[in-house]
Amino acid sequence: MFKNISTLHLEGAVFDSKAELNLFPTNTNNTIIYGRNGTGKSTIAKAFRKLTDEPVTSLTNVQLCDKDGKTINIENEDKKRIFVFDEDYINKNVKLKEDALDTIVILGEVVELEDEINTIQKQYDEIHKAYMKQEEIYSEYKGSNSKSVVRYENDIEAILKKNGGWADRDKKIYAKFQKATVKYKFYDFMESKTSKNEYDLISDYNEQMNILNKVRKQKDTPIIKQVPEIERTYIMFDDTNIIKLLTEQIEHPTLSTRDTKIIELLESISSDKLHEKLSFFSNEENKICEYCYQPIENEHRTKLVRYIQEMLNEVVETHITKLKESTIDTIILDLEEYKQLKNYNECIELYTQLNESIEIYNDNIQKKISNPYTPVKIEKTNIKTLSEQLNEKLKSLENDRKQHNEPQEYIERLQQQLNEINHDITHYELKITYENIEKYKQEAEEEKNKLDELEKQHNRIETQLKDLQERRSNIKIATDKINEYLAYIFFDTNRLKIEYHDNKDNSNQYNGTYKVLSHGKSVKPSDVSIGERNIIALSYFFTSVFKNQTVEETVKNDYLFIIDDPISSYDRENRIGILSFLKYMLTTFLKHSNNTKFLIMTHDLKAFYNIYSTLNMIKKMYSQDRIQLKMCEIDKNSIKDFNPQARNEYSTLIQIIYEYALDKEHTNDYEIVIGNIMRQALEAFSTFLYKKDIAGMCQDENILNLLNDKKYKKFYGNLMYRLVLHGGSHKEEDIKTDNMDFYSNISTQEKKRTAQYILCLIYLLNKEHLISHICSKEVSRQDVVSTFNDWLDNLFITK
Repeated sequence: MFKNISTLHLEGAVFDSKAELNLFPTNTNNTIIYGRNGTGKSTIAKAFRKLTDEPVTSLTNVQLCDKDGKTINIENEDKKRIFVFDEDYINKNVKLKEDALDTIVILGEVVELEDEINTIQKQYDEIHKAYMKQEEIYSEYKGSNSKSVVRYENDIEAILKKNGGWADRDKKIYAKFQKATVKYKFYDFMESKTSKNEYDLISDYNEQMNILNKVRKQKDTPIIKQVPEIERTYIMFDDTNIIKLLTEQIEHPTLSTRDTKIIELLESISSDKLHEKLSFFSNEENKICEYCYQPIENEHRTKLVRYIQEMLNEVVETHITKLKESTIDTIILDLEEYKQLKNYNECIELYTQLNESIEIYNDNIQKKISNPYTPVKIEKTNIKTLSEQLNEKLKSLENDRKQHNEPQEYIERLQQQLNEINHDITHYELKITYENIEKYKQEAEEEKNKLDELEKQHNRIETQLKDLQERRSNIKIATDKINEYLAYIFFDTNRLKIEYHDNKDNSNQYNGTYKVLSHGKSVKPSDVSIGERNIIALSYFFTSVFKNQTVEETVKNDYLFIIDDPISSYDRENRIGILSFLKYMLTTFLKHSNNTKFLIMTHDLKAFYNIYSTLNMIKKMYSQDRIQLKMCEIDKNSIKDFNPQARNEYSTLIQIIYEYALDKEHTNDYEIVIGNIMRQALEAFSTFLYKKDIAGMCQDENILNLLNDKKYKKFYGNLMYRLVLHGGSHKEEDIKTDNMDFYSNISTQEKKRTAQYILCLIYLLNKEHLISHICSKEVSRQDVVSTFNDWLDNLFITK
């Protein structure tokens, strides 16, 4: 897929309109782009990031096309083999943190993980602080603290048990040997409907208690059981019907003299026995009569059986049934416990008479049942009268019982009243304490809910933090490979290294970290220069390409590398090492694959030539068709060919200084390096024309005499001294203090004036030389001469 890439289409950032950038012309697999800062190199790198699905909001449209303009769809597997190295990559993948006297380096996916850990750590610290504070707040509601509900509940129990308190009053009310056990739930006392105040209730209690004590002295043993009553059927008893039944006459059948005698004997037998006699006479085996002891003839047997059957006919049976139903039971009353009462004896006497009458009544009925043919004459019974009299006497006896029990019932009523008063007094005694309980119980519940919620959050975030830290400690970085690359760049195995340290026994938050060592010693983050950080990033960049694979396995695939400014202004002292390392990496990939592509961009013209030379050297090592190079320049939203023969580095430096001195907008990008550019241009001029460095030129009277004006000679003599004093290479100490630019302590405006001074010096010494290096299609000779005349008129006006 990568071999077909030709053009990048993008829109956004510095590209106001849709740009079409031919990055890889036909058969080109390695492109070097030169461009000043602000021309779009970083945007190109971002475009390739967007193609790998990284979020880049500044770009609205990005796509790759082949040489015929057809869109190239990048599959997910291909996206994994696009690698972009730029400032964004460095910032995203390399972080330095201070840990005591050490520098911890965080690389790659751990950076994003570390950012997440830091975010979660802040949340954890905040929630932990809030949790501990809330736990302290909630602790005030526990134990014996001032807001503890348990403490107030204990206070309530003490109030209930104290002398003169609820339990003591309860003891007096019910005449107990000891105080009552506090079994009540204290909030039962909080329900009170009394309208009286506590003082009046205590007064009522004392008054009622005095009455109770007096009544107790007069009290007899109470009779608890109520006096029984007789059933209403006795009181409503009517004997009219039974008298009729007893006197009713039932006719006998006609019999012989002998039969009559036998019947007379039979009539003396109850009706129940008649059934037995009927069975006897009906049995023909019985030959002798058991009454007259004569033989039983068949005719005689038949008559007796018929007569007995008549005696037991339906009329007789019905009559007997009615008689049986008319019997009544005697009354049973237990009045023993009432014998001390006034009406007891009369009740017993009437009770006895009534039962005697009932027995006589029942005897007469039984007599008629035994011989239903013989009437029984009786007088009217006194059962109803006696029942009515007994019932009245029993009522009187009940009244006697109530009168007997009156003191005990009065005591019970007094006790109930006193118990209610005791309850209401206790309500007042517990009121304040109870209100505190309710107040602090609600507060405690609210604070507990807050604590529980914070604990949930605390535990959730703590678990999340531990998981992230565990993930971080489980990510292993190929330090051997990174250290190999660092040694390659610095030409020293001990110059800069990364070592893994297991901090499980350390109290800090890092568990398994990577530390930076310089010359075998720990360094602080402030002692690691920006250039060193970038070199670590470049080493990690190529290490990540080989992740989980051998070099041999990796280079079998095709890759697309976009590298923006691998040699930054901060890495000039390591230029050779970085170029050597790039040659090593490019060779590793290009010699195994015809379709792997490199796009390298830089704003440093010298670096541009160096990289080109490196790639050209690789090209010569292999077939001319294998590796194709393209030198391009980006300017004004377009890519154009870069002609090395037509390009002069010295001219470029002079033009940059000239545009900077004119205060053109894009030259602000050179603010940080303009000092070096001016120094390099002046050194080139002095070396080329006079074979002297800046120091030699500023001390040479013959050269200064060429200025033809004493004011110029004096001014530039001093300026030269300042150039020498503040010029110099980017030493390590300069990088660490950000003092890497010429005359870095002066203002931007003063720097622009200094640029004008330097160009005027070259103009005064060799006018045509300077004009030839500045003039171009866009800049005419007339404009250059006019500009320098204006500068000379204004820069050196003497007062």
